[in-house]
Amino acid sequence: PRLANGGRLFYVGVGTSGRIAVQDAAECPPTYGVPADMIQAIIAGGRDAVFHPVENAEDDAAAGNQKIKQHGIGAQDVVIGISANGNAPFVCGALAEANARKALTVAIVCNDGTRLAELADHAVILRTGAEVICGSTRMKAGTAQKMALNMISTMTMVKLGHVTGNFMTSMKPVNKKLLSRAVFIVSQVCGLDEKSAKELLETTDWNIRQAIVDYRNNCK
Repeated sequence: PRLANGGRLFYVGVGTSGRIAVQDAAECPPTYGVPADMIQAIIAGGRDAVFHPVENAEDDAAAGNQKIKQHGIGAQDVVIGISANGNAPFVCGALAEANARKALTVAIVCNDGTRLAELADHAVILRTGAEVICGSTRMKAGTAQKMALNMISTMTMVKLGHVTGNFMTSMKPVNKKLLSRAVFIVSQVCGLDEKSAKELLETTDWNIRQAIVDYRNNCK
């Protein structure tokens, strides 16, 4: 409901959790046609930390706090803090500030009894247990967190109406592969052959949803 009313969703994470958050957020605009600022990721250490480890950044609670302020997060927004051990100061600092600003807060953690879960309005506890390589949470914990974010973003986009059935009808077809996929989607949803689907898409400047709406209106 918050996103439907103009709010935004922010993922906040450190290390592996932050990189997973960046990935999920980045995939939403091309997959669902939503504005780039609707779902955003905040990672400790900034853009550099996506490609290179900035391990000490996760200990800076004040920096997490400041990031929430910089983005102007308020009561209409949602902030999801992601931390395998559930105590990363950067993420805890961010959630504390988000709470102060009346945003809806969620924690995704992999341990019981964590500070992050205590701070959040809602806690998702993924009890993944010990890692194959002790303490390397990029493994089981990271995989579980990615699955959780997939579910959250997918369900949100479905509820916001950005899909038809299980088709990405708000997708932006910006390359050869996606142009072909757009033809396939329209042909399947409308029951057309691919040639007719392509011709229909060309009349809407490759707007998939509009093509489907126009076809259905013409069939009435």
